[in-house]
Amino acid sequence: MSDDRPAAVARKLPGKPRPRKDVIAELEAYDAKVRERHLANNDMDALRLYNFFHSPQPKRITQWRLQLDCGHIVEDYTYGDRLPTEGQWDEPFHRGKLPLGQYWHWHEGDDRPTVEQKVVSWDERVREVPPDPIEPPEHWRDHPEVWAKIRSDLPRAYWKVTLSCGHRSTMLIAVEWSPEDGHSYPEVSAEQVAAAHARLDESQEAGLRDEGIEHGKRWWSEGCPTPDTHTSCNVCPNVRWIVAYQSHGTLVQDRPAKPKKPSRQSVQRKLADAKREAKRLEDQLAAMGDDDD
Repeated sequence: MSDDRPAAVARKLPGKPRPRKDVIAELEAYDAKVRERHLANNDMDALRLYNFFHSPQPKRITQWRLQLDCGHIVEDYTYGDRLPTEGQWDEPFHRGKLPLGQYWHWHEGDDRPTVEQKVVSWDERVREVPPDPIEPPEHWRDHPEVWAKIRSDLPRAYWKVTLSCGHRSTMLIAVEWSPEDGHSYPEVSAEQVAAAHARLDESQEAGLRDEGIEHGKRWWSEGCPTPDTHTSCNVCPNVRWIVAYQSHGTLVQDRPAKPKKPSRQSVQRKLADAKREAKRLEDQLAAMGDDDD
């Protein structure tokens, strides 16, 4: 992934953070729920691990407000004083981590299309799926002829992949394939590629989405690789860049100790000591006489 992230700056942001007491109350409620679940399952090992690694510690949690490149300001939290652009935020689709400087954010009206990205690594085969049923599932029931063309008679497997944008995704591949096999390419003539492009152009005029057209043209131009060298990233449309941030300190802040008010007895002792010292200096000065300069 190219490092095209904007430089984020620390500055005062408009608005105010949530009251710390409200955030702490939510953390305490979440903490209690997790503990109750572990105790109900009699899972003391999990509870000990939770206490050690995950139990919220408000004194160590820093409250931030973040301004994103869409203009929205959101609030989130980190452990310690690490800047929000120095750690990787979570993304929920594939339970992965976002590249540095990105933040998961979607809002009403933010309908950006999925983006096709190149697969840069095949990371893990996660599960197999059986052949597709002959009878079309409910969402294909009105188009049995289409289902008959796209269904697979063979078992397949899902692979976790990393894309050129830095995000994670999954791809469905023939069950016996492995990355060591590489991509296979059928014999495809230039005439076949040109004909496929022409059909895709006709489909575009009929209303097929532009990203589907571009995907098809790219796949044919590459020689119809199996598995595909690209896939759509459904994370890209849901992330934004952090462009500014403001720290509001930790959720629990140590108050500076107030100076202790001296007792009457201690003041009297200091006064007596001062009088004795003054008397000593007066006696010393008198003993010197007028001629000792």
